[in-house]
Amino acid sequence: MIKLAVMDPDFLHDYTELYINVFRNEPWNESWTDDVGYQRLLDLIHTPNFLGYALWDHNQLIGFIAGYSKMNFMGKTFYLAEFCVTTQIQGKGYGSWLLHHLEQKLTEKGITSLFLITEKIGTISDFYRKKGYSMNESRMVMRKELK
Repeated sequence: MIKLAVMDPDFLHDYTELYINVFRNEPWNESWTDDVGYQRLLDLIHTPNFLGYALWDHNQLIGFIAGYSKMNFMGKTFYLAEFCVTTQIQGKGYGSWLLHHLEQKLTEKGITSLFLITEKIGTISDFYRKKGYSMNESRMVMRKELK
């Protein structure tokens, strides 16, 4: 039985395990440790205006979507920070369902836009394009390595 719930900090270890398992695989191949993954999600949950939903199947966590909202001159904007679905069930509609649910909840809360950062090429950006997302031509992500 599939159940959707607001993300509960009591299940932070479950979220961390799923997060690490998903992002260690293709297409990311990232080297997450338990401690760093846990701290990242703990920080996110404690961010002001945090909102997140977890998807459970018979008490087994299979996905979650989370971020936070901020006010700007045009209204409230939501920043999607983390989104993952168990690798073995990706492509079966669970991620689409989670994203759709989040978008509905944001609309109900009067949030007028959603921003996210993702890979530019491959299946991840294709997923978002199919959901009606587009590249923001007036913004770009920049990075500087500090030594």
